Amino acid sequence: MLESRAERWRMALILTFALVLSGCGGGGSVPGAVPEPPDTGAPGPTELVGTPLPTEPVRTPAPTAPPLQPDPGQEQPVPVGHAAVLVYFVEDGTTARAVTRLVSKPQVATNAIASLLQGPTAAEAASGLGSAIPGDTTLRGITIEDRVATIDLTGAFESGGGITNIMSRLGQVVYTLTQFPTVDEVSFELDGRPVLHFSGEGVVLSSPVGRSFFTSAFPITTSRPTSIPLWDSADLAGLDGGPDSSLGTVALVSSDDVLNVRQGPGVPSTIVGMLEPGTRVLLTGRHDHVGNSTWVEIETPIGAHWVNRFYLAGDIDPSEFTTDDRVDPLIRELADLFESRGDLTSVTSRRGLFIAYNSAPVHVARSTLDTVLTDPTKTVWQASDGVNSAGPQTFAEAVADSFLAAYAAADGEGRRNEWGALAPGVPDTAGPIAFQLAAFNHVGYHFDISDVTRQFSWYVSVDYEGGEPRVVALTLDSWTP
Repeated sequence: MLESRAERWRMALILTFALVLSGCGGGGSVPGAVPEPPDTGAPGPTELVGTPLPTEPVRTPAPTAPPLQPDPGQEQPVPVGHAAVLVYFVEDGTTARAVTRLVSKPQVATNAIASLLQGPTAAEAASGLGSAIPGDTTLRGITIEDRVATIDLTGAFESGGGITNIMSRLGQVVYTLTQFPTVDEVSFELDGRPVLHFSGEGVVLSSPVGRSFFTSAFPITTSRPTSIPLWDSADLAGLDGGPDSSLGTVALVSSDDVLNVRQGPGVPSTIVGMLEPGTRVLLTGRHDHVGNSTWVEIETPIGAHWVNRFYLAGDIDPSEFTTDDRVDPLIRELADLFESRGDLTSVTSRRGLFIAYNSAPVHVARSTLDTVLTDPTKTVWQASDGVNSAGPQTFAEAVADSFLAAYAAADGEGRRNEWGALAPGVPDTAGPIAFQLAAFNHVGYHFDISDVTRQFSWYVSVDYEGGEPRVVALTLDSWTP
């Protein structure tokens, strides 16, 4: 079966190689169906918000609590009936900075936006923060469905011009809403009507947008509180665990960000420390579910505290991964599901699936993995240089068919934790695996046919959950020999 499949995909790719895009590296945009992973951005954690958000009907926003002005030297308890959230303002006219607000429950997302529309406090304005959102903008309502928040604002939100100003105001809203675990992307309406092109600048909003839409035009400023300790693997080495302890590694965190360690499980709990990406941690074996998130207790230099499990990879020695005979059957099952357009849930991580399609990793929600291969929606999958040679494609066409070609060309024989050998003529100085995915082991499959001028490889990143291997990410790397 593998031989016939290999020949079929070799022939298909020779005839239709335009399905694979040129270029490699970061940048570019990806389909709206593949939102980026949720995070809270600057100035603090990369962690999921622990309190679940119900779907919010259109209604008049409830009043918000006064802005939270934390004293760095003191713990800041969250009053009963309130939640601590981040709202994003503009710093130096070009970047986004998050500040903390206390808002009332249960309409947390609605009240976060209401607080955003109020603008920065006098003290924040004096420190250089502003807002690109017109002051007379009013929130008409928010609904959340299938991880997309639809926000309805009054027409004043569109007034004014300048592409930097326009992208900043849209980014403020998207950054604020996508901090919540139930929101990956945002769809805009003005006075109840869907927005296809925003303002005279012609920003295309015909499909929902996530954070990756703004990372170049309106990046988030990252700053870390100096009063909170920052730990790495050396700081946590030598800590003793009990009989239920295990190791994990901080993953899915950008190189310029950190993972917060909290006094207890859940975002409202006080931050007691921060972890550098790639830090190895010792889990005590205790865990707790807060909303849609699972929190685990880890050992720290100041005692046992809590982090969001979403951002911990299983700590598997590369030598063990290289000899694990469960990995090849797992990827073979992935290939079979790609070919049959089946449900990917059984082979993928509890987090969902990350796709690095010649770009930074973006997130496919777990709730969509049963239908993502049969979704007829066609969107543009851009290479890092913005060139799309194949036109709009479905997820199955852009990801599954391309992966199957590389898998078949390699006769299902992948290289584990290698990449240079898969890409002849490509320097070994920088691999294609994104920094956020570096903590995971991976298997690579190279499409190498002399008839085709462009070459490409797919890399399958594997995590271990409950001791079993699961696919956590797919990375495409393509180039011209």
